[in-house]
Amino acid sequence: MNRWDESPGSDRSELRKRFFSSSAGPGRFLAAMDRLERHPRNDRVIDRVQRAVHGLPLGRGRDLLHGRWLGHPVHPLLVQVPIGSWFSAAVLDLLPGQRRGARALIGVGLAAVPPAAAAGWVDWADLQRQQMRVGLVHAAANITAVALYAGSFTARAEAVPHLVKSEWQEIGAVADFPVGRAVRRHVDDVPVLVVRESGNTVHVLADACSHMGGPLSEGTISDGCVRCPWHGSVFRLADGWNVRGPATAPQPAFDTRITDGRIEARLRRLESDAGPHRTDAA
Repeated sequence: MNRWDESPGSDRSELRKRFFSSSAGPGRFLAAMDRLERHPRNDRVIDRVQRAVHGLPLGRGRDLLHGRWLGHPVHPLLVQVPIGSWFSAAVLDLLPGQRRGARALIGVGLAAVPPAAAAGWVDWADLQRQQMRVGLVHAAANITAVALYAGSFTARAEAVPHLVKSEWQEIGAVADFPVGRAVRRHVDDVPVLVVRESGNTVHVLADACSHMGGPLSEGTISDGCVRCPWHGSVFRLADGWNVRGPATAPQPAFDTRITDGRIEARLRRLESDAGPHRTDAA
């Protein structure tokens, strides 16, 4: 039985009639595509872009981008790299300690965009007018997606590692930090959140929330986490992992140790980013 052979009046039948092709007509989606193919509103833009693409001095590179050497258009093949990379980055974003891997995948996807886009524009410039109208909207959607991923890639570039020295730095005496209370201090010029637990375990995170810069030192400490006072993002004190949004990136975390009754902190090294928090008592 065809999955669309539903009884009249059923929810699925109504959904098909409304959005997809059926005996009642083309549905909203196909009707919208048909209107887009027939509407000449963007034809002036299409003509200008087409002339620009045809005017590019590509030489034999044009056949290369068309996929003549392969016997198959290369654009559908090339777009698999950014799509696959960005989908994989989304999966890694769901796992703790994988933010650098996710950012690397987003970078791979962005690097793969130029050849895929070049092949797409060369193919588009030789399509029929109706196809070009739909293709222009397709291109606009892709440009928007690339801009968003570029913004994501930039936002993931933490400033903290570039602002602090990779060495142990004193942030105060143990007695200056009440147990269970959030205290704001600085490592170099970077404000940090310091929380001392019983047994002299000390956690240090960058103070500015990765979401919109809220002061975590003014937030609530509970169950080994800190809650941002601005928008409610929750971060694990042990390693900065974002337990709950709207923050999409963890907080930079610091290793700590106690030397002669004074707390020292050092930005957590790459190899220990996903590892457990450690306090060395001397």
